[in-house]
Amino acid sequence: KELSKAREQGVDQVLILAPMAEVLLKLGEFKRVLKEIVPTEELNAVLLGTIYAHRIEAWLALGQIENAAAELNKAQQLAPNQITTYLSQARLATTRGEWEQARASVQTILALEPQHADAWHLLARLERIAGDSEKAEAAYGKAIISRTDNTNDYQQRALVRLDLNDYDGADKDIQEARKKAPNHPMTHYVQGLLYFKQQHYGEAQTALEQVLNMAPNHLDTVFYLGATHLAQEQFQQAEQHLSLFLSAFPQSIRAARLLAGTYNKLGQSQRTLELLKPFLDMNEPDPQILALAGEAFLLENNPSAAADLFERVADRTPDNAALHTKIGLIQLAAGEEVKAIESLAASATHGYNYRAELALANYYFNTGQFNKALDVINELERQLPDNPGVYNLRGRVFMGNKDFAQARTSFEQALTLKPNLVSAALRLAMIDAQENKIPAAKSHYQTILAHDANNVAAMVGLAELAQREEDEPAYFDWLQRAAQANPAAITPRLHLVNYHLGKGEPHKALTVARDAMNGRPGAPEAHALLGLVQQAMDDKEGALATYSKLAALAPKSAVAQHELAKAHAALGQVRETRAALRKALELDPEHAKATYALSELEARTGNDEEALTLASSFQQRIAR
Repeated sequence: KELSKAREQGVDQVLILAPMAEVLLKLGEFKRVLKEIVPTEELNAVLLGTIYAHRIEAWLALGQIENAAAELNKAQQLAPNQITTYLSQARLATTRGEWEQARASVQTILALEPQHADAWHLLARLERIAGDSEKAEAAYGKAIISRTDNTNDYQQRALVRLDLNDYDGADKDIQEARKKAPNHPMTHYVQGLLYFKQQHYGEAQTALEQVLNMAPNHLDTVFYLGATHLAQEQFQQAEQHLSLFLSAFPQSIRAARLLAGTYNKLGQSQRTLELLKPFLDMNEPDPQILALAGEAFLLENNPSAAADLFERVADRTPDNAALHTKIGLIQLAAGEEVKAIESLAASATHGYNYRAELALANYYFNTGQFNKALDVINELERQLPDNPGVYNLRGRVFMGNKDFAQARTSFEQALTLKPNLVSAALRLAMIDAQENKIPAAKSHYQTILAHDANNVAAMVGLAELAQREEDEPAYFDWLQRAAQANPAAITPRLHLVNYHLGKGEPHKALTVARDAMNGRPGAPEAHALLGLVQQAMDDKEGALATYSKLAALAPKSAVAQHELAKAHAALGQVRETRAALRKALELDPEHAKATYALSELEARTGNDEEALTLASSFQQRIAR
């Protein structure tokens, strides 16, 4: 304001043009610089170089590179040997990616004026671009000691020190910047990055949100805020910020990775595959992109496609034993046992002596081949006699085989080796509950909560015990606590929905179901819960919409198709009901409820022969 007043009062232009340009640049008033800061004939070479430098900086800030180049040509003609002209030349070359030209211009400046702070600052930037963080750190140090207005030098050196994992040094620079500009958005940004690197995600979120309050279009902040939300499993917020960043930088592989991971966490595998398609079509796709697409195909229940992608990753990282193990398990799921054994054997040759054996034991357990699983576990025990995970896995196998006495012994052995092994304590509590040893089961659950106060499984277990003891207030309280502990947990909300429906409180049940949808908007389980409540409330249109989404989210689920058929039937939509039931039986020919419902539908619509065939099939399944 004072400079503008001086100009209006007729103060010599020579005295105010340069300082006014500096102020306008700091305020981000780039168009005003170009409009009001105009070189004239009476200016000497030094001032001409300065004015052109400010105008070039404004053009570059506006992304007008060609206009900046035109101004530079004028500066080189009218102020050819001025330091400011060399500086403009370096800035333009940097913007164009002409690194050698930029470096040569900076070196010319430093030969003329060794303490030129802007030159040191730009050299530091060039060193960082070249990947030499140590030289960049040193150059920022030179800039800092060369001028008093060095806030940005401290901020930028803090970023370099973060690159070097020098968190203490970065924190010192941030504190120096804070002394000079306590509420500067760049200071908050660097502070947020430091917190993020230190995995202090709550503090990182607070700092980064302060940046966006002041500079809502700072896209690097948008990216890291998305990453921070993802690290805290706040998937909706992560999706919002990462999508915004990708809309500005659609070729960003790092953002695509995080957003794809977010979609996979939300169970939205189709969105993952749509997002990653352009990256998968590249000549050499990023290995992490391939792996994320593989995870999405697993969610789609397409293990063959997943295995193909993971094999492509393995070709790029042949010594990744964990990856070979994962491929082996996927191939087992796809029924490709010969390939699976080869992959698991490859895993064992890369330094992971027991990972493949553990994977194979888990596979046998998950497919109900309990004796084969025990054979593998016996060998593991010989090799790893003090590993609690081996005994825990053995207990799971015995539990799956209904041998609860042996399971108890195994879980107790696991807890002896690792007293805070939550999974073993949970299963001991389940065995105690099944054997009606309620106090012992409660004790196990309470021990778990002493180690992990937000353990949802333990809270639900205590709720179920309270229900058996007909302690309704305790039952409800434990379910509420479990739901509050994890916004994404479905099990406690399923219990709460059934509780409220049983008490004739459908609107409370609806609130719980919507809470589940908010916590896991892409989860089929959340849609199934909401559909259940809508059916109970006779909201036929709402139930149809919800079950249609469920069927889209779980295209391989016969259960989802059966629920969709029920929703169509409630609205009298015979053709759609039949199509959904047939789809359910296509996915699972043994689905008894779908078989019975379709036989009844065919009988009602006069297709007696088809109805009898289906009824006979249903009776055979019931008999089995």
